[in-house]
Amino acid sequence: MYNQLTYALWDNDDLRLIFEQLKVDYIFLWVTNSFIPNAIEAAKGTEFNYKTLFTWVKLTSKDNMFWGLGNTFRNCTEHIMIFQKKKAKVLNLSMRNCVLARVNKRTIKPKAFEQTLVETLAKKDLKGIYLFSGAELDFIDSLDII
Repeated sequence: MYNQLTYALWDNDDLRLIFEQLKVDYIFLWVTNSFIPNAIEAAKGTEFNYKTLFTWVKLTSKDNMFWGLGNTFRNCTEHIMIFQKKKAKVLNLSMRNCVLARVNKRTIKPKAFEQTLVETLAKKDLKGIYLFSGAELDFIDSLDII
């Protein structure tokens, strides 16, 4: 039996609501492979354009890449999709778009990468939000903007 983490995922309507209500210039959204098309579709008709993504290649505790079929294959990478408001200043990040990092406990993203991203945005005085699917949507009024 798998140690399955169960939490509510956003559907396209939830995600469209986020795109419509957030008052930021950039959205950094963690997604799995299967969720990429949903996020692009949800952004259509909003003030945000999909720009690019960063890929996290997950490593085992022995620094090997995950291989195989099924759950292991499907979740061996995650991505941060970057959406930019149409009238926002061009986002120019001098960061690699692929990071290899060990998997920690579930839902914990690579800390060094997160820190570099946040510090880079802060230095450039850019306003964005960093999200991953699974939180309840009543949090929108109290989001911390980076």
